[in-house]
Amino acid sequence: MKILFYDTKKYDRDSFEKILPEYSDLEVEFLEADLSPRTAALAKGYDAICAFVSSDVSEKVVECLAANGVKLALQIIGYAIFVVKIVIPIVLIVYGTIDIAKAVIDAKDGLQKNLIQFAKRSIAAILIFMAPGLINGIFNLVIDGYQASTNTSGKNGYKDCFTCLFNPSHCSVKKYGE
Repeated sequence: MKILFYDTKKYDRDSFEKILPEYSDLEVEFLEADLSPRTAALAKGYDAICAFVSSDVSEKVVECLAANGVKLALQIIGYAIFVVKIVIPIVLIVYGTIDIAKAVIDAKDGLQKNLIQFAKRSIAAILIFMAPGLINGIFNLVIDGYQASTNTSGKNGYKDCFTCLFNPSHCSVKKYGE
């Protein structure tokens, strides 16, 4: 996969170049120029781009990126959210189980303290697992209500974006505007 990084600072480049040898399937190029309508065409031939918080990701820029073959970022983010909502709860539960095991083995530390820690980690795991689904459900209700009240039909726009974010395997958008 070829990735173009926009608005790269020295510390960004140094950080990424340290770990790049671990990912032989990635080919990365760094630009000092920020993403804008004028620089978006530089992404031609790349599979993905990395834009930072202050970058211009306006409709014009996204259309230019799509026209140059850059894949839909929302679907990639959707897969990342999916991994996070599975991995983080598992890690939290494993750490909680380790806390309880330590408390049982070493009776000096109070079992109650470790049980409270385990309960907190379990609640955090459940919330992390459920948060994307709850957000998706709320936005779907709002979008459906808006479309019903305005009698709009046809392209779902926002709904398609949320499908790509929260259910990436069912993302039907391949390029911006399709």
